[in-house]
Parts: sequence; structure tokens; C-alpha cells
Amino acid sequence: MRGRFIDAWKYTWVELWEPLEQMADASEDIYTALFVELEKALRVRLKTAPDEDKKAHSTFFEISTDPAKARTFIKELNSQELAGDPVLATFFKNAYDVFNEYSEDLCNEFGRI
Repeated sequence: MRGRFIDAWKYTWVELWEPLEQMADASEDIYTALFVELEKALRVRLKTAPDEDKKAHSTFFEISTDPAKARTFIKELNSQELAGDPVLATFFKNAYDVFNEYSEDLCNEFGRI
């Protein structure tokens, strides 16, 4: 693969997440686990926001416990909100582990795509 992960982010919904979501083993709950991992790759973190920013921390909790909101967050995330290629590469590695916990078929398809 050539290029940067961050430049390819805009294509991940159609080319990665949507096909995985169509699989029989896909569970809506997987989005909350993926969100928790993706939040670590954000330029401005929600979970570890300063104490005075209780709204960001509240937003993290709300999204991390609601599969529909987590799905929407992932779908609508703009690459400018990501901290860069190294953390995005770590996210994809951790996403593989998330899929592995849910289903071997999902994990294999994620690795194939």
C-alpha cells in the first residue's frame, strides 16, 4: 500500500466498514468497541479531556455505550480530526483485535479488505 492512512480514511466507510457490516456475524455492538479504539486516534481526545471539559468526557461515555451513535461517529469522522498516521495505524491493529473477539469470519474479512 502506498500513501498515508489518514488520506485513505475518507474511503474506509464504503470500502471497509460497510462491507463488514453486511456480514452475518456482524453485530451492532462492534461499533462501540471500535469507537473506543478510534477515540485514541483523535487529535482532541474525548475520554482524557481535561477535567474542566466534562462535556467531552460525557460525549465519550454517551457514544461508547450506544452502538448507533458509535456507528454514526465512525461514519462521519473527518480525517482532519485524526492525530496522524501512527495512531491511525495503531487503531487498525486494534480494530483487528476487536473483530477477532467478535468473530473469526469478521476478523478474516477485515484482514482481507
